[in-house]
Amino acid sequence: MTASCGPAVTEKASASANQEDDRPETADPFDPGLRDGTALFALYLSESDAERGWTWLCAAALKGHPIAQNTMATRYRYGQAPVDRDPVRAYLWYSQALTNGLAAADALRSDLSKEMTPADLKQAQASAKTWKPGGCQHFGG
Repeated sequence: MTASCGPAVTEKASASANQEDDRPETADPFDPGLRDGTALFALYLSESDAERGWTWLCAAALKGHPIAQNTMATRYRYGQAPVDRDPVRAYLWYSQALTNGLAAADALRSDLSKEMTPADLKQAQASAKTWKPGGCQHFGG
């Protein structure tokens, strides 16, 4: 199971980019002017399609929504669909949630770091320091 967090160019996505509306079923979640992170997170919560839900979750996390970032971290920590377990990515997303004001992410990140190898922890800490929003390719997508 390999999912990525980022805009994928598909025929459907290309077609929806040309439409004037921003209905959830036709909207591009990565359109920077579309919605704020809270609205995107609400769409994630209401989505019944796991793959499409992941897209809304990722978009909300990239827009700085700390609960969305924490949710991303938890999915990576435990390998919840549609992603595989990846403690480095989990650490990074917990760090982003903490930076954006979610105090609970500190304890979750600390617990996770106890489960990580020293090499993974070093990589995760370096990634957290250098992460810049703007795309999901940083996360393997």
